[in-house]
Amino acid sequence: MLKLKEKKKSDITLSVILTILLLAFLGLVFFVNLSCNPEYYDGDIYSDISYAKEAWKAKSLFPKDWLFGNQLYVVATPVLAAAFYGITHNGILAMGIASCVMSMLIVLTYDWMMKTVFNYNERTSGFLAMVGVLLIKSHIASGARGAQILFTMASYYSCYMITAFIVYGCYIRIRQKKFNAKQIPMAVIGALLSFATGMQSLRQTVIMTLPLIVCEILMTIIVLIKDKKILSFSSIAFTLIASAANLFGIIFAKSLSLQQTTIYGDSGLKFIFDIKQIISKIITEFEYGIVGSFKLMDSSNALINVAFPTFVLVILLIGFIINIVDFIKSKACQEDIFSLSVLLFFSCASVLGVSVFTSVGCKTIYYFMIFPFLANAVATIIKKFGKYCLIPESIVALLFTALILIKGVGTLNEIKADKNPNTSTYQIAKYMTDNGYDTLYFVFGLSWGDVTGENVVVASGDRIYPVQLEKADDWEKGVTMNYLHIKDNYKLRDDEKSLYVLNSENYEKAKTFCDNHGIKIDVIGKYEDRYLCKLSKNVCKVSETLLSETEG
Repeated sequence: MLKLKEKKKSDITLSVILTILLLAFLGLVFFVNLSCNPEYYDGDIYSDISYAKEAWKAKSLFPKDWLFGNQLYVVATPVLAAAFYGITHNGILAMGIASCVMSMLIVLTYDWMMKTVFNYNERTSGFLAMVGVLLIKSHIASGARGAQILFTMASYYSCYMITAFIVYGCYIRIRQKKFNAKQIPMAVIGALLSFATGMQSLRQTVIMTLPLIVCEILMTIIVLIKDKKILSFSSIAFTLIASAANLFGIIFAKSLSLQQTTIYGDSGLKFIFDIKQIISKIITEFEYGIVGSFKLMDSSNALINVAFPTFVLVILLIGFIINIVDFIKSKACQEDIFSLSVLLFFSCASVLGVSVFTSVGCKTIYYFMIFPFLANAVATIIKKFGKYCLIPESIVALLFTALILIKGVGTLNEIKADKNPNTSTYQIAKYMTDNGYDTLYFVFGLSWGDVTGENVVVASGDRIYPVQLEKADDWEKGVTMNYLHIKDNYKLRDDEKSLYVLNSENYEKAKTFCDNHGIKIDVIGKYEDRYLCKLSKNVCKVSETLLSETEG
């Protein structure tokens, strides 16, 4: 009895520690999102901010003349940011608040999904292990393959993960025969989100709907073999409802007359049957998709970039094997944990399958469901420790404590340095706002490339309007981008109040273009590697004229 009381006391103590660590992580996420540090923003992030502002102004999810990219926005972070923009009138702050809310929803829906099969310490340890890997492998804010994709800046894929967590949580409860009237609201929310995310893109179909269908078929076959009959049609009905909602969302989106451009991947769907090509793509996708999901983005050390992904993948494999073995030992009675593992496994495998067997291009970040799969594996391993579970839970807590302290101090110092008003970013923003310039033209920047203008817009407090351009070496083919902004937005701006900022490489190429077409460039100032310029003519208008003459 005394040992039991001591164990309960230890469990409670560890629960408190894990909760504090979880709150510390959320605190760091909130700090990053609300700091509005200019150096954390790139073209993708600011495009989402621009959409949020236009959506609020139009009071519509589909602002007139907005050029969409690979996805629409229905329940994504920018939609929530649009609502906050109506309150704050600052797109940058609105996006930061929206990402904080989405981060909270990820935590809450993850916990709701997992709590039916794991206790608090197990599932929280799994979550901390998941975010720990994200923090280790990439920068918390400016790394597209790290926390940025789910928790910080524009939290791109948070809505897809939240939807999957809700739908999977309902499905597991149905499998457990624990689904009751209290869960109906969550099931309704899950169906509505399935419809909404179906409207956004095929991403939800790949990472949730297909895995749900495959899991239900697999579990139905297993039950038929074991019991010679289907004992309940509830899980089949729920699978059909969630899948139909997602399908209707896709169909409804196709019926809308919107301007959309495929940024990445083939816009058409073609199936691949060549065996050599399939084998080659399997190897490539495993390297860049699965292994690549755990590579350290800031490390060029080959040994580390092999050792760390291998370590994480071994944990994934061990957790999955434990679930399979336990399911077999239980004579197919332990359906809940096994079903959850199968769902999360196929959330990753389906992305691999789509990339291997079709012409659809899949980037490493599309494998984002591998992270909750990791959380599930860690929780499973801890559960297997039984009465000794405090050992792995304590290890997770200790490692995460060290990690959050290092990341926290580093992030604090980084933001403090980046927000120094003497930096070139703030100096450019100050010059423009002090001298009546309200529009900045610059080449669309990505966090792994050269960001030249997005951070200036942020430093101005959202007082400068951005016009994002193609790389200067492509200007003969067209200067303006054909996605993620209001069509012909440059026509709405006053050229006299507009400046251009270009890095050294783009400046030289832009100068060649301007010299060839009678455009004079006046360099107002050089700020480190960036040239702030005034042009005698609007390059977008010149390019438009040239293209129309060529086509004519």
